[in-house]
Amino acid sequence: MNIHPDHPFATPTDQRAPFRQLRGRLAAAVTVVASGDESRRFGVTVSSVLVVEGDEPLVAVLVGAGSEFADVARQRGTFTVHVLAEAHRAVAEVFAGLRPAPGGMFASTSVSTSTWGPRLDDIA
Repeated sequence: MNIHPDHPFATPTDQRAPFRQLRGRLAAAVTVVASGDESRRFGVTVSSVLVVEGDEPLVAVLVGAGSEFADVARQRGTFTVHVLAEAHRAVAEVFAGLRPAPGGMFASTSVSTSTWGPRLDDIA
C-alpha cells in the first residue's frame, strides 16, 4: 500500500523536465550529429541517440569507432545533435553520403559555431 501519489524513487520534476522534453523530441527517425570547429568539422546522419539523466546528463550516439565523426568528436570532446523533420530529407542524405555535396557537407546549409560544435542553423 502506498500512501503517496508519487513514485518514491522518481526524479523530481524540476530536475528532469529538460531531458524529458528532449527525449520526447527524439522520436524522429533521423538526426545529424556534428563536431569540430572551422578548421576541421564533420557530421553524420544517425538514428541511434540515447539521452541519459543523471548528475551530469549525457547524450550518446552510436557511430562506428573508426569513422571520421568519432575521430573529430574525440578530439573536441563535444558534439551537436540536430533532430530532423521530413522537410530536412536533403540534409539527411548529404550527411549520410547519399547525395552529392559540392563544397562539402556543410556547404549546403547555414552553419554557425557553438560551444559544443557546428550548429545547423536551419534545424530547430
